[in-house]
Amino acid sequence: MTDLTKFDALEKELFNTLTKRDPILSSSLGLHQYDDKMPDGSVEKELEDIRILNKYLREFSKINIKKLSPHRAIDLELAIHTIKIWLFEKEELRYWESSPEAPELIGISIFQVLSRNYAPLTQRLKSIHKRLEQIPHYIKKSREKLRSPIKQFVEDELETITRLPGFFNNLKDIARENLLKTPYYNFHRSIERVHDALEDYSNWLIIDVLPTCREDFVIGEKKFEKLLKLRGIDKTPRELIKFGDDELTHLQEKLKQLGRQIKRRSSVEDVRELIRSKHPKTFEDVLKYMRDSVQKARQFVIRSDFAKLPSNENLYVIETPSFMRHTTPFAAYWPPAKFEEKQDGYYFVTPGDSENERLKEHNYASMHNTTIHEAYPGHHLQLTCANTNKSLIRAFADATETVEGWAHYCEEQAKELGFDDTPEARFAQTLDMVWRAARIIIDVKLHTGAMTAREAMEFLADTTGMEWSAAEAEIRRYTKSPTYQLSYLIGKELIKDLKRYVRSKMKEKFTDLFFHNTFLYAGSLPIDLMRKEFDWKIEEELTKKERKRKTKIERTKTRETPSRKIVRKKPPAKSRRKVVKRRPPRKPKKKK
Repeated sequence: MTDLTKFDALEKELFNTLTKRDPILSSSLGLHQYDDKMPDGSVEKELEDIRILNKYLREFSKINIKKLSPHRAIDLELAIHTIKIWLFEKEELRYWESSPEAPELIGISIFQVLSRNYAPLTQRLKSIHKRLEQIPHYIKKSREKLRSPIKQFVEDELETITRLPGFFNNLKDIARENLLKTPYYNFHRSIERVHDALEDYSNWLIIDVLPTCREDFVIGEKKFEKLLKLRGIDKTPRELIKFGDDELTHLQEKLKQLGRQIKRRSSVEDVRELIRSKHPKTFEDVLKYMRDSVQKARQFVIRSDFAKLPSNENLYVIETPSFMRHTTPFAAYWPPAKFEEKQDGYYFVTPGDSENERLKEHNYASMHNTTIHEAYPGHHLQLTCANTNKSLIRAFADATETVEGWAHYCEEQAKELGFDDTPEARFAQTLDMVWRAARIIIDVKLHTGAMTAREAMEFLADTTGMEWSAAEAEIRRYTKSPTYQLSYLIGKELIKDLKRYVRSKMKEKFTDLFFHNTFLYAGSLPIDLMRKEFDWKIEEELTKKERKRKTKIERTKTRETPSRKIVRKKPPAKSRRKVVKRRPPRKPKKKK
């Protein structure tokens, strides 16, 4: 068996093992044979996952990478890279035993089947019903895992529990309209059982767990550095803080200059409030404006020849599901399933708890920039393009510096190409860049213990002018995602570095279209592997162009060389003298 054959078999085996063990993962990829299952919530399952991942890490490490093609060599490196990060999360961060994951996962498990249009709604409701029936058992088993609960994480999930009833009420309405009386009655009873199980779970968290929780969610500088290295980010925590501080200083000065263009002799704070005061009157108007913005952004991608759009893609703008709103204060994106024919993505927009509180964040100047980030040519375009890559292991690739870095890169590129390029829009975009620079500082300090959650909220609100409730929701999410928040700005800079590298290799043959298409359709690879992807793609592209050039030269030579005139000798002209054929002399008839 060759190394390639071994790798192909091992890749498929890993893929099948993981999707079978995790029905939520399977559904998210568009493999619907497990849509009626809930995952195993036990401690044993987590420990078995660790054992399985270590086994596959050993097996992948035995394969000789030199025996593989450039494309498959990258896939092998990706497999090893991805498993190492998964093991770090499960063995060292161990959020599975410090955060009660059940409430959020329950909401996701239902929403992902409800929102996908892969089958008639009645069929999907049957799968949802079977999941609902298994949720009480899943909740019970998941209690066993919570061995070292962290107060912040428990409080967040208690908030999720309070928001799930609204989500389930909407689900009941949908079921009532689409199911017959008896199936609906059974469906309704299953939801009530889930409510009861969640209420018991909530009481257990409040009475038994919260009093014993530890306060500290900090992972420490050593683990933070290790995670940076695993992700291929070649900077120390101190270097990251310095980079964030320098960017923050530069961007705050840029804000002052842009502010003077909008309203002379006004402070940044005054200009910021002026811009935020110009927003739609209602949240319904926000959704309508966002939908129009999506269409304009899509047309911009086509007209500017920014990148090739994949087929069968659609994007729907909807309200953020209620169980996600306390950690998603503004907007988010829900990607399409890789193996579904219809590539339907969802652009979540979060309403405020009070009508005017969050409308300021959905102001006219910032909404187009948010759409560029979440929709076209940002997350929706990037993740639908990534889905077209046939590699199985790349289905698991989700390098944050690539995904978030690309979306942030697109904000800048869109302005450079003239999309919504007004002083107000530039100000809003730069304010978002200030937010990303602040995130670097917060991410590092929060997880290394140099900043408390409260201090992080104050810093974010003071630096960006964000409403306190929004800043609080943001920091809640940051506490459980070390190195994620720094990836926006760091990722953008890494992509710009990569672009300069590709331009230097291709010289006059470089085009933005080649760079964007290659990046998008490679999948969400870590940047160091993306560079290797470009290396062989560049060679392939230059070879193709050289072949075309030579063919063109040959054709030109053929056209320019005068053809020889072939003179054919005419056959001798026939004599015009009439030739009279003489009859042979008659033989005398014999007399009988």
